[in-house]
Amino acid sequence: METRGSVNYQWNIRDQLGQGATGAVFKGRHKKTGETYAIKVSNHFGMMRPVEIRRREYDVLLKLNHENIVKIFATEVEIRGQNEIIVMELCSGGSLFTMLENPSNAYGLQEDEFKQVVKDVAKELEGSEEFMSIYGTEEYLHPDLYERGVLRKHGNKAFSATLPFRPYGGRQNKVTMYEITSKKKPGIISGVQKSEGEEIEWSDKLPENTRLSQGLKVLFTPVLAGALESEPCSTSMSFEQFFTSVQDILTRKVIDIYSVHSACFHKIHMKPNETQQMLMFKYEEFRPDPMAPASSYPNTTEDSFMVMIGGDSILPDRLNFFKIPKMPNVPEEGTDLESDASVAKIMTTRAHYCKYAVELYTRATKAMLLTVESVIKNLKKVMMLYISSCKQVESQSIALNQTCDVCCSSHDHLVRVFDTLVSQFTEPQEKIESLQEKIQTIKKWTDAKRQSEKELHKINEGLQQFRDLISSVVEKDRFLPFLEEFRSDTEKEKFFNLVSTYTRNTADICTLFRKDKNQRRLTVADKQRHAFDRKKIVVQCEKITRVTDDALGQRSQLHAKLIHWLSEVDTCTEEAENLQNSFVVHTEAMEAHRISLQTLQEQCQVKSKEILQEIQQLQSLTTSNVASHPGSSSPVLNGHEEQEEQILTDTMQALGYEYATVELHSCF
Repeated sequence: METRGSVNYQWNIRDQLGQGATGAVFKGRHKKTGETYAIKVSNHFGMMRPVEIRRREYDVLLKLNHENIVKIFATEVEIRGQNEIIVMELCSGGSLFTMLENPSNAYGLQEDEFKQVVKDVAKELEGSEEFMSIYGTEEYLHPDLYERGVLRKHGNKAFSATLPFRPYGGRQNKVTMYEITSKKKPGIISGVQKSEGEEIEWSDKLPENTRLSQGLKVLFTPVLAGALESEPCSTSMSFEQFFTSVQDILTRKVIDIYSVHSACFHKIHMKPNETQQMLMFKYEEFRPDPMAPASSYPNTTEDSFMVMIGGDSILPDRLNFFKIPKMPNVPEEGTDLESDASVAKIMTTRAHYCKYAVELYTRATKAMLLTVESVIKNLKKVMMLYISSCKQVESQSIALNQTCDVCCSSHDHLVRVFDTLVSQFTEPQEKIESLQEKIQTIKKWTDAKRQSEKELHKINEGLQQFRDLISSVVEKDRFLPFLEEFRSDTEKEKFFNLVSTYTRNTADICTLFRKDKNQRRLTVADKQRHAFDRKKIVVQCEKITRVTDDALGQRSQLHAKLIHWLSEVDTCTEEAENLQNSFVVHTEAMEAHRISLQTLQEQCQVKSKEILQEIQQLQSLTTSNVASHPGSSSPVLNGHEEQEEQILTDTMQALGYEYATVELHSCF
C-alpha cells in the first residue's frame, strides 16, 4: 500500500520530496481541506533519538518565524507505523541540499547566491546565548561534537563551526572521519579519501571549478579555514571574529571589471572607505578622485561592468580556460537503470558547467566589442581636445613669425638707411670705418635671427602632421571598418543558445532516467525509449563539447584580433602624444625665440643710437668745417650742401623717433 496517513493528513510514499538521516519528506494533504503540505516521517534512526530531543526540535521550529525557514504547523503519529510526523510548509523550490544536488549547481552556487546563503547562515548569537548542541549531516560536524555525538565518547569542549571532510565510504566510516577532522593541519579546508586505506588528499584552497570569483576566494578562504579549526592555533578564530570577517566581506563594494589583455572577468571587492591601468565605464574613461571612497564609485553588475585596459597581454593559447570534466564512458548496450541514472547525472552536471563556461565566453566576446567601441569613442574625444591645442600652438607660431618678420624687416631698413647716410661722408676715415663695422654688426644679428627663424617652420610641419592624424581618426573614422567587422564576428554565432538547448535536452533525459530508476521495472515501450535516450544523451553531450570548443576558439581568435588592433591604437595614441609633447618643446623654443628677439631689439636699439650719435658728430664736424672755410667747397659733402644737410638732419630726427617707438611685445 503506497498511501499512508495520520489522523488529519495523508500522503503517498511515491511523492517523496527528500531524504535525510532521520527521516523522509513527502508531499501530503489535509484530509478535510485538501491543502498541500510537506510531511516529514521519522525513520528508525529518528525514532531512536531521545524524546526530549525530538520535542525540542519541534518546539524550536515552531517558534521560528523567518522567510527562509520552513514553517511548522503540527505534529502527529503515523497510523500504520506509529512513527512521528511533522507537518511543514510545502516549498516547491526545494531545500539548500536540493539546490546543491541540482546538476546546474554541482560546482557551487553563483557568487550572489552564495553570499546570500552566507549572510543568512552567519547570524550572530545574542550576547547571552551559546551553542547547546548541533544536529545535522555528520560530514559537517565539529570533531569534538562528532566524537561525543557519533562515536559516543565524552568530552568537555565547546563546539563551533562545520567541516567538509569525507572518508572513503562516507559517514559509515566513522572512525576515519574522526581521524580526518581531528588531525588535519592548520589552514586545511578539505580532506578526501578516495579509496579505502588510501592517503587523504588535503587542500587549503577552494576547488578550481567553483563559480566564485578569485577576489571572493581570496577573501573567504582564510575565514573558512579559521572557522574550521578544531584546536586553538594561529589561524583559528572566535565566533566574534568569524562574524566580523563575514560582515566585512558582505559590506565591500564590488567592482565588476573585464580585463582586456588577460580576457578575464574580475570582481574587485573594495572596502567602502578605500581609494583607487586605464578603466572605462559606459564608454567613458573612469578616473576617480584619488581621495574619493570606494562607496562613491558607480555601481557595476555582470552586465554593466568596467573595462580595464593595460598590463601584459596573454597569448590566445595561454588564456585562462575552464577545465571541463571529461565525459564518462557510456556502454552501448545494457539497461542498468541505476547506473544509467548516475551517468546521466554526471553528464548533465558536465553540460551545465559547459553552459556556464560558454556563457562566460559569450560575455567575454561582448566585453571585447564594448572595449572596441569604448576605445574608439574615447580616442575621438582625446583627439578633439588635441584640436584646440593645435589651434593654440598654430596661432602662437603665426604671431611670432609675423613679429619676427616685422622686426627683421625694420632692422634691414635701418641698415640700408645707415649705409646711405654714411656713404655721404668721406672723412675722417677712422670714424667712417667704425660706423660701417657697427652697421655690419646689426646686419649680422638680423641675418642670424632670420636663420634661427627657419627652425620655427618645423612647428608648422608638425602641426600639419598632427592635423592629418586627428583627421584620420575623427573625420575619416580610420577604425570604423575594424569595429564593423568585429561586431559582425561577435554576433554571427549563437553558441549560448545552442548549448542551452542541448543542456535542457540532457537535463530532461536525466529526469526521465531518475524516474526510471525509481520504477525499477520498465515496460517494453519504456525500455525502447530508455535505450533511445541513452544514445541521445551521448549525442547531446558531444554537441555540447563541440559548441564549447567553438566558443572557446572564437574567444581566442577575437582576443588575438583585439590585442593586435589595440597595438595599432597604441601606436596612433603614442604618435599623437609624441606630437603633443613636441609642441611643449616647441612652445618653449618659441618662448626662447621671443626672448632672443626682444634681446636683439634692445641690442640693435643701443647699437643704432650709437650709430646715430656718431653720424650726428660727423654732421657737426662737417658743419664746423664749412663755417671755418667760407667761400670754399666742402671737403666732406659732395655738392648741394645746404639741401643735403637739411635732408640728413630730417632723416636722423625721423629715424630716431621711429626707432624709439618700435617695441616688441610677447605674442603669448
